[in-house]
Amino acid sequence: MVMPLPPFRDHARAILARLRLPVSPGGAPSAGLLVLGLVCVVAAAGCESTRSVKVDNPVLGPPPPRIRLNESEAAPPDPQAAAARADHDDVSGMVMLQDTGDSGRRASSRTDEGPHHDDAVRPIQALTPGVLNQLDLTGHEVVALVNGNPIFVSEILDYYSRNLEQLRREAPPEQYIRLRNQLLKRDLPQVIETRLLVDLFKQRLKPEQLEHVRGILINEFEKEIARLQKEMDAKSRAELMRKLEEQGTTLDALQETFINRHLATEYLRSQTKFRTHFPREELLAYYREHIDEFRIEGRVRWQQIVIDFEKHGGREGAWDVFRKVAEALRAGEDFGDVARQYSDGATAAKGGLWDWTRQGSLSNKDVEKALFELPVGTVSQEFISDKNIQIVRVLERIEPSVRPFEEVQDEIRKKLMDEHRRQALQAKLEELKAQADIVTIFDDLQAGS
Repeated sequence: MVMPLPPFRDHARAILARLRLPVSPGGAPSAGLLVLGLVCVVAAAGCESTRSVKVDNPVLGPPPPRIRLNESEAAPPDPQAAAARADHDDVSGMVMLQDTGDSGRRASSRTDEGPHHDDAVRPIQALTPGVLNQLDLTGHEVVALVNGNPIFVSEILDYYSRNLEQLRREAPPEQYIRLRNQLLKRDLPQVIETRLLVDLFKQRLKPEQLEHVRGILINEFEKEIARLQKEMDAKSRAELMRKLEEQGTTLDALQETFINRHLATEYLRSQTKFRTHFPREELLAYYREHIDEFRIEGRVRWQQIVIDFEKHGGREGAWDVFRKVAEALRAGEDFGDVARQYSDGATAAKGGLWDWTRQGSLSNKDVEKALFELPVGTVSQEFISDKNIQIVRVLERIEPSVRPFEEVQDEIRKKLMDEHRRQALQAKLEELKAQADIVTIFDDLQAGS
């Protein structure tokens, strides 16, 4: 039995949720001065760096050398790596990498250096279905390569460090490993997308342009720090840093996430063409096909007086009380005051008041019919059931209707535009991913499942 993922987003991920970040590169980003500023910076700095290189694909540029997973296609291995692989002759599939230091930290903050090959990164083992669940990852292993650039385990799991450490202490090892790997598999796609888009954006910029853009985003992040400090009730920056560390993250990590998400989103937007015109005929067609979205349900605010048979010794006692109710109302007493004095209903203390009630939601259809047919302000006749006598009074009513097209056409236009933008961004993202060289430790596992 595969256990569901625990709620691992209640610490460091919850901090991220407080930042005003694009949800994901493929989500519909909101336009604003920040995005406009990035565009202006790139435009003002000039595009000579991108014009100087002529390539067939001006978006991606020349692809990096593809990593060969087949032994016969690979370059001659070094003796140590060959000896390590000899211990796993029965295992074939995606090559997994590991570094021996803090490469995961370096990878998340490096500038555009193109395909990166570090002597500290070395192959350790290939994977087949079942092998991954037996590995106790340290955080320095590579889970994916994006155009030759590694993504390390720590870049994903650091957000869950507190929860994972607790789980490691309390759960059986196999359960801990299984849940950890589920987190890796779930979060890896977004990390890959962000890394790909950020790297592509960096390829368009000279180093000084990139630093200028980072400066803009760092200034924006400073505003987020002030807001975050207030939300976390931190009296100083130092106290905020301590509280973040208690939640398993740091200001530096949050800043890198903030910068990379914005770079990724802006690059994707800059590469995507959007429709800006939606003719009236298209808006009207949507209106007719989705007319239920624009229906206004009937609703009513009303008062009720209920006299229970059981509470008054039977029907005769209840009718005696009801006659007092009728006399008081005929004498002009306020319905709410009479309800407070005599009613046995659930809202008697509030003068028998029921707030807006949707048409079709009442079990007593006779009462509901009266509420939606009586003139506003009118008291109904008595309704008798096997348990009680009741009367009602209509206070306000909204009749069922349909909002006219002229009233909602701007809403429809925005809805269509947002959906088009979402689809266009997702399509462009899938196109860029298809053109990139992306391999993960899960590729062969998915193929074998």
